[in-house]
Amino acid sequence: MWLFVIWATVFTGTAVCTLAAFAMFDRLVRLEHARHHEAWIRDGKPIGFFWIPSDGNFFSGGFARNSLAMSWLFTAPGWVDEESEAKRALRWMRRLVFTSWMGWASFLLMFAFPV
Repeated sequence: MWLFVIWATVFTGTAVCTLAAFAMFDRLVRLEHARHHEAWIRDGKPIGFFWIPSDGNFFSGGFARNSLAMSWLFTAPGWVDEESEAKRALRWMRRLVFTSWMGWASFLLMFAFPV
């Protein structure tokens, strides 16, 4: 029983962190779209995970989103330096993504090495 509680807690916490990371990414894309539109166009007109701008494209925007979601984990775009809200969202997105990676890894380890 206690293993199920641990499993459920890790899974739920990891899922919440993953969804929150997606929401932070969407917040960054919204900020870029609204305040740094030229940078948004240069980035390939990315869409969010839960938000698609009216001038965005589902397919090409999805490719741009996937590319940026990974690159923004390790490098900050230049326009973020001008926005304190964007800096905060980027910092939270990175924390949440790395936390969710640790959660998914521990979740997999629980199955790889059952007690």
